Amino acid sequence: MKTNAISGNARRFLRGALRAATIGAVACTIFSGVAQAADIGINLSIREAPPPMRHEVVVTRPSPQHVWVAGYWAWRGTRHEWVAGRWDLPPHGRHAWVAPRWEHRGNGYVFVEGSWR
Repeated sequence: MKTNAISGNARRFLRGALRAATIGAVACTIFSGVAQAADIGINLSIREAPPPMRHEVVVTRPSPQHVWVAGYWAWRGTRHEWVAGRWDLPPHGRHAWVAPRWEHRGNGYVFVEGSWR
């Protein structure tokens, strides 16, 4: 008599392991797509102009190496949201901060990320 049966516990374990592996593979695919999108610089275009810049009080610089990174308006889902300025240490070999900005293009506005030079 040939027996090819897997016990109920082993079958449940294998189903759970397969389900977890499938979810993990899908998550890796989604998150690698997000990372690739960030690497190629996807631009979000919206029709609503950003509000005027806010006046910020710049507090004392923590050290001579710190550079002021001014606040800006970011788009969060359905509205602009203010991101406050801060003192930041530039990455090695970089010393100038190029501020993020909104550019008027066609019928909308495109956000251009800030970067270190």
